[in-house]
Amino acid sequence: MKICQDCNEAEAHIKRRGRCVPCAEVHKANRVKANNERFYRENREREKARSKKYKDDNPELVREKAKADLIVRKDEISAKRKKWRQENKDRIREQRHRDHLRNKEKENARSRAYKEANKVELADKQSKYNKEKPEGNRFRRSLRRAAEKQATPSWADKAKMRAIYAEAARLTKETGIMYHVDHIYPLQSDWCCGLHVETNLQILTAFENQSKKNRQPLSSVAVQ
Repeated sequence: MKICQDCNEAEAHIKRRGRCVPCAEVHKANRVKANNERFYRENREREKARSKKYKDDNPELVREKAKADLIVRKDEISAKRKKWRQENKDRIREQRHRDHLRNKEKENARSRAYKEANKVELADKQSKYNKEKPEGNRFRRSLRRAAEKQATPSWADKAKMRAIYAEAARLTKETGIMYHVDHIYPLQSDWCCGLHVETNLQILTAFENQSKKNRQPLSSVAVQ
């Protein structure tokens, strides 16, 4: 018997170049793959143009083949995508940030429209989250209280501030619409930090406050 030069096993049937049948098939497949990769590297632009032309000429066929391939290789494709996202978190974050800046107004408008159309569902979802994970809600509130305490000067008129919060509660009760007390100049921001005082407070609907986020709108007017 002859010995296979790849697996070093004694085989009765040794093909050309001293390889057994399984090793010869693997060697052939690897050689074909290497030749294809070399050919593509040397003819990259031509192959890209040919591929683009085929896709443009056969959009329906390409779409159907992609769908069929996705069904057959669903788990494999999902695992590859998950692995790629795990390995490229920073790249994905930077790309999303660039896309957001490029389409900021469009995305904000879409976000506002979605929140307006799904108020009840989003409120129920937030309520459920707060019940399931109260520690997260308490942690955020503690950070908020700490920020307000640190931003409250000794000369702040706390009576006027309480009156503003009371007015927001009255509006919520009478109208059925949730009102928030918002800081015109945010307490924590990269570009400007305001104080927790009566002249920096305004009453907004919950939707307006959430849309404003951590920015100072040009139309902000303090509630006196």
